[in-house]
Amino acid sequence: AGSGAGGSAAEAAGQGLLSALAHDALVRAVRGTTPVSPVAADGDDPELVFLLKSAANLDIAVELLDLGEDGRTSAQVVLAREASSPSASAHEVSDASAQGRWAVGAGLSRRTAAASALRDLLGQVQLAAEDPGAVVDLGDPLLGDLAPAAIAVGGESVPVKAAETTFDAVLDRLRATGRDALYVDTTPADLPAGSIATARVLVTVDSLVPGGPDAR
Repeated sequence: AGSGAGGSAAEAAGQGLLSALAHDALVRAVRGTTPVSPVAADGDDPELVFLLKSAANLDIAVELLDLGEDGRTSAQVVLAREASSPSASAHEVSDASAQGRWAVGAGLSRRTAAASALRDLLGQVQLAAEDPGAVVDLGDPLLGDLAPAAIAVGGESVPVKAAETTFDAVLDRLRATGRDALYVDTTPADLPAGSIATARVLVTVDSLVPGGPDAR
């Protein structure tokens, strides 16, 4: 968590910050210390409509869950988790590898976060469908050994269309609670020639909440 890449140092830092906040939000969701609400996808958004239709074509049901990060920092974090499809057999439903897939998206708008989470989840499903016997290396997960079905949903449904925030607003909200974002440029010497930058961002603990999680 906290790693970012982009076409500039600023873009890489922004992606790193969102990754760190996504980790923070996911830890809170697992601990049950944040409201988790279903996201009502908008039928008017072409990309979301396409992604949800793609999920149906792959015969999976997907839940989109808002992890409440907007209430803390104004950033948006959405979890996409696979649910049992209507046509799944009893064997398939009991298959933890098939029913435990998930992805998290973070962005300055809920719509961006939802689309990112959906794309990453569907990518996993598509790869598994193309070669069921292959073991796909997805890299280090945002949170290891996560059982997404264990995350309880308690909030009311929220619309996918919500006000977009800014990185300045996110940083202001962090500082208001005694937190800070620490930035490290990790760009290797050969990447700037290709207009690529990388970064690592650490978000400090919430000084106003004892025992608050540290996003890494």
